[in-house]
Amino acid sequence: MNPIRTLSPVVLAAALVLANSARAEVILVDTLGPDNSFNAVGWTIGTSSNIRQGPSFVTPDTPGLFFSGFETVFSRVSRRPNELVIELREDGGGTPGAVLESFLFLDVVSQAASPSVISASSVLRPRLAANTQYWLIASTPTSNQFIWHLNELGEFGQLTPHAFTSGDAPFSVNDRQPMPALRVKAGVIPEPSSLVSLGIGLVLVGGAIARRWRSRA
Repeated sequence: MNPIRTLSPVVLAAALVLANSARAEVILVDTLGPDNSFNAVGWTIGTSSNIRQGPSFVTPDTPGLFFSGFETVFSRVSRRPNELVIELREDGGGTPGAVLESFLFLDVVSQAASPSVISASSVLRPRLAANTQYWLIASTPTSNQFIWHLNELGEFGQLTPHAFTSGDAPFSVNDRQPMPALRVKAGVIPEPSSLVSLGIGLVLVGGAIARRWRSRA
């Protein structure tokens, strides 16, 4: 019996365990309606005034989370260019702070007659502190105009602090604004104790296989 071939399923099982741990998701925000439904109206992004705005969200009192991605709904008013940017930002004293990750949507957003559900998966996977406010801010580097569609979960939807700016002005914050149609997801970082237990299990299984192989040699 070849011990390398015998250990391969064990290594594969370990990889699957780690992959499943990394894929475990926590939904931080979910204001998309049934079948990803949304409101026909929304916030303006872009135009010649360079309007930038977006909502905040607060993480739960859970350590060991990282930002994994989001889904939301946009449409565009003008034809070209079709370039939208959404930034994940940390909080800077109650207003949007430093950019943690930026997501570019190039030729993705449909025109206003047919809004698009767009999604992004995080590459950097920045860690999220527990019980902490973060921001998602939309902008466009061009003079294009987009609509960030609001949710339709009730008359006002889920209310959240909202940041707005245009031109070179600093962000202003309104504490009572409807949430856009948005789903924010986080991943769970495996706890060290889980990794230790997995390692011990692999050592025990590997030792048993090695002893079995020696007994047949």
